[in-house]
Amino acid sequence: MSFVHLHTHSEYSLLDGAARVAKLVERAVELEMPALAITDHGYMYGAVDFYRACMKTSPGKGETPRLKPIIGCEVYFVPHSRLKREGKPDLTHLLLLAKNDEGYRNLMALVSKAAVEGFYYKPQVDLELLEQHSAGLIGTSACMSGIISKSVELGTPEEARRWASTLAGVFDDGDFYVELQNQGIVADNGVSQAQIGEELVSIARDLGLPLVATNDIHYLTAEDAKTQDLL
Repeated sequence: MSFVHLHTHSEYSLLDGAARVAKLVERAVELEMPALAITDHGYMYGAVDFYRACMKTSPGKGETPRLKPIIGCEVYFVPHSRLKREGKPDLTHLLLLAKNDEGYRNLMALVSKAAVEGFYYKPQVDLELLEQHSAGLIGTSACMSGIISKSVELGTPEEARRWASTLAGVFDDGDFYVELQNQGIVADNGVSQAQIGEELVSIARDLGLPLVATNDIHYLTAEDAKTQDLL
């Protein structure tokens, strides 16, 4: 069964990602993966380099590339207005993937507005911005820092359900996924990623939402873990 990494951070996730774009593409082709997504934090700096690298995997001129590029971004989502400038913002993560040209244009617009209008600590995306530019996009609940997972971690499962339902309503039917990860992480309050995952599955089943498994890649090989820690 083929597998596609849909949550991938490259060197363009500044001071966080330790995977070179070219090496990511090279390794995905080596493992005979049909596609790969790039989802750097907050910005799309690596999108063009990534696309070009994938196009070079074509076996011949004009032929379909061996590795299909999926352009995305892990944005900083806030439950309040992106224009708020009081105190430290409640930043959470949300993963967005462009499924077509319209989605790519909307993703560029959304990320640009977050940086220009919504920058406060980080480029902020709020519900209003998502609703304006959701066409052609696929959304996922992201990692443990996503608002749904974070609500579960903090002991407010009903809040998690509310956000899952709200976010699912922003995208086209079937285009919002509850994201599952398993890196063995335990939150500061003692709640494990596995416990959060169980509740996420329950939420997805209750709301009829699809699930997707990801790995939140930040480096290419086990030996690169030290480099990522330094970043």
